[in-house]
Amino acid sequence: MNTRVHHTFDIALGARRYTGDGYLVAPARIARTGIQEYRAFELGLQGDPMRVVKVYRPPEEVFHPDAIASFRNLPLTNDHPPDGVSADNWRHLAVGTMFDPVRADDFLDGDVQVMDREAIANVEAGKVELSAGYSAIYDWTAGVTADGQQYEGVQRTIRGNHVALVNRGRCGPACRVSDSKPSHSTGATAMPIQITIDGIPFSLDEAAAAAVNNLTKKLADASASVADLNARLDRKIKIGGKSIALRDADEIEKEAGDQEEALEQAQKDAMTPAQRDAMVADWAEMLEGGKRIAPTVDAKGRTCAQYRREVIKSLYGDHKIIVDAVLSGKTLDAADDAILRQAFGVLSATVGAAPTNDSGARRDPVLDSLSQSMRANDATGSGQKTADSARTNFIDRMNGRA
Repeated sequence: MNTRVHHTFDIALGARRYTGDGYLVAPARIARTGIQEYRAFELGLQGDPMRVVKVYRPPEEVFHPDAIASFRNLPLTNDHPPDGVSADNWRHLAVGTMFDPVRADDFLDGDVQVMDREAIANVEAGKVELSAGYSAIYDWTAGVTADGQQYEGVQRTIRGNHVALVNRGRCGPACRVSDSKPSHSTGATAMPIQITIDGIPFSLDEAAAAAVNNLTKKLADASASVADLNARLDRKIKIGGKSIALRDADEIEKEAGDQEEALEQAQKDAMTPAQRDAMVADWAEMLEGGKRIAPTVDAKGRTCAQYRREVIKSLYGDHKIIVDAVLSGKTLDAADDAILRQAFGVLSATVGAAPTNDSGARRDPVLDSLSQSMRANDATGSGQKTADSARTNFIDRMNGRA
């Protein structure tokens, strides 16, 4: 991966002379080939911001004609400006000029002319190292130099922007007025570090930039953790047949409450062993009676109520009077389970087993019930004959209560 990065590197200030106008002119060593060391945060790399990263400057890049030409007539600044030099800020930053760059063995030499009185005084006081501000494309292909030095990346397409007077250059005394090297010694003026936070550029010293980069990494890690947590909360679980996201606490609580109520109701509705035995006995008795009076009606797949209704329906044509007496004006489809049980019981007791009179003739249970009701009413003097009383007497007789 190739990345264009704005950076600095080394130069040296040699024998000095002064012009008639008081300018300071001196030969300068601008740059050199070989391995240069940077901090990871200077190159925008992830991980430990203070990790030392070795970068190789091959001769073919440092001495490329376009690279050399880019250092011709560069502005000289007193320390590095935070954003480089352009037409917008030159008048506020320039204290001199860099000119006539040329190759000298492994170095790029040239001349500097310091034109600002304060900057000249700084040089005379010992601020004699140079730092070249430039841009480069970083080719992060690791390798080993011809003399066996390992590196993590290569600087390519080097282009100069300015040359700065600094207290300590990356190239050391060999390259004076040079690329500022990260220093832990007191009194050294570190190169400003350009960082961008939320789209806004800032210029910070080395320690502050390292702290900010460290916090930025922690923020990125925290953001990743939050994103992972959100993804987990978006996962759905099934409760009672419903798929609910873990983040929907209210919905989970509601559904859990509904399931708890349903469980409580199911426990209430659960039969005791005695109730189960009674149900089985009732079912067996019903099937026995149903098969006897309506053998063509299949009980498979039907509830007790459905089976009783189908049996009654199959016998209704031949036993309409009996069934209607039990239904007491209701239709068979509208009859509830209690009435169906009564009608089924009456039919089980009468179909194929009707009682006889004293002469042995078959008796009609409905007529007997109606007759008994009439006699009872006459005995009380009411003279009222009702179908309801007849129906009641009839059912009682069928169930052995009369």
